[in-house]
Amino acid sequence: MKQLVATKVHKGPHHALRYENPEIVGRIARESNLTLLEAQKIFTNTLRFLVLCGTWKGALAPTASIDIGWHTFLLFTREYREYCQAEFGRFIDHVPTPKLIRPNGRSLKRRVTNTLAGAKALFEQEVTTAWGTEFGPIADSADCSPSTNCQSSCCHDGNPG
Repeated sequence: MKQLVATKVHKGPHHALRYENPEIVGRIARESNLTLLEAQKIFTNTLRFLVLCGTWKGALAPTASIDIGWHTFLLFTREYREYCQAEFGRFIDHVPTPKLIRPNGRSLKRRVTNTLAGAKALFEQEVTTAWGTEFGPIADSADCSPSTNCQSSCCHDGNPG
């Protein structure tokens, strides 16, 4: 059912990116009305983000599509727990920003900047560019305004930042 596939990483292959689960990809596709290829891209980016969570210091922010992939992976609790334990030696918590507490612009900007710095250090430039594009104005601005729809990407894994 699960098979390993090689994924290119800028500074050498990371075993955690080889994980594959067609059931998760299929669920992302069904629930988000996407093709399997689009859903696979989301799941691949979710794995990349989890590598950041497991190896990079500081608070991070997933893109909106990575958050969809992460939520779906979490629904497969046993697989997610086993994946985290095998690849990082610990469970990577998903800690959403409470809807009643809107993060200030600098806090979100710091998480997005840290996420993009990690992507740049660990992955190919195309990954960093794609994530930066998905983050939109917050990746390029010093402040977060309501028009940037920050709540769509304000989750983190609980790393101190």
